[in-house]
Amino acid sequence: GAGEGVGAFGMLSIAGMGGDALERAIERHGLRDEVEVAARNSPRHAVAAGSDDALRRLEAALCADAAAAAAADAAAARGAVTTGVVAAGGDNAAGDEAIDDEGGVPAGMRCVRLRVSHAFHSKQMAPACAALAAAADRVPARRPVIPLTSNLTGGWLSDADLERDGPHAPDGGYWAAHMRRAVRWEDNVAALMEWAPTAVVEVGPGGALCALVAQCTRAAAAAGAAAAVGVAKDAAAAATTMATAADGGGGGAPTGAQAELALLQ
Repeated sequence: GAGEGVGAFGMLSIAGMGGDALERAIERHGLRDEVEVAARNSPRHAVAAGSDDALRRLEAALCADAAAAAAADAAAARGAVTTGVVAAGGDNAAGDEAIDDEGGVPAGMRCVRLRVSHAFHSKQMAPACAALAAAADRVPARRPVIPLTSNLTGGWLSDADLERDGPHAPDGGYWAAHMRRAVRWEDNVAALMEWAPTAVVEVGPGGALCALVAQCTRAAAAAGAAAAVGVAKDAAAAATTMATAADGGGGGAPTGAQAELALLQ
């Protein structure tokens, strides 16, 4: 159908579960050979890629799992009320924030089909890898002037990585692998948080990445890690956030290299 990918392949956005939980669900429902995790965006968001038919089956299975989880939550709440125990926050105190690390599907899970031309970051892109690598090899590569994290590796690209013969040199092979393999945005955010930044500013047409950063930092805070980070979603908010950071507002303003804008590419 329209927006479901050329050649009956597409992508499915899943809110409410992270990449590891999605991978376990794909395995549990027997879809490992047909569906891949294409993006690990946050502990509460992932993207699957695969055939149109397989994605429909995955969505149906996840929705059934979520309905079963909601029913179990409701039954548990009724049991708690019967025994005179009332859980703060209602049926599920964590609500949509709940994450089942054992591979279950949270009651608040939601699926949305993405309007894409291809099943990006999956094996369906393999036929295009050679052409992309050849084209990328014709473009002169330059060392970045600001620190760079990689969607491919999930970590910072070191000077050794960026050498022509380095393990992650930005040559054609790197970009072909980038197109074929999963986006590791959650790991990118974790790498950035090692700097303990006061503010994170998104430079782009919207606020989708800021929302994912906020999900990652909230999860880190819930796990006991310090994650008080300002998130700016537009130019005006960015100016205010950066000015506050420069004045030391909120404490812990980055200095030296940390004061550089980090490009998460």
